[in-house]
Amino acid sequence: MRLGLRLHPDIVAALDRFITEEKPGASRPEALIAAFVEWANGRGYLVGGPSVRSPAQRKVSEERVRTHAAAKVDVMLANVPASADDKAKRRGKLTDKQKP
Repeated sequence: MRLGLRLHPDIVAALDRFITEEKPGASRPEALIAAFVEWANGRGYLVGGPSVRSPAQRKVSEERVRTHAAAKVDVMLANVPASADDKAKRRGKLTDKQKP
């Protein structure tokens, strides 16, 4: 769900301080979500609810998925009659990751 907000300049300044002190590198929307999740968890509204992952955490997660997929592709291509170069190209197309 998308939500458009207009914030008073004082709130934006506070949000920017929050980013600087607690969420370096976060965008304003990411920081707002993180602050809300912290507040909602503290009040018991989000017990067991969704978590907010930083861009770095998402990147690590994406890399894990890609690595797992690449390993599965290697198994599937093991008995395919193709050159190593062709297999590497197929792997890259399926996983965006060339075999090292």
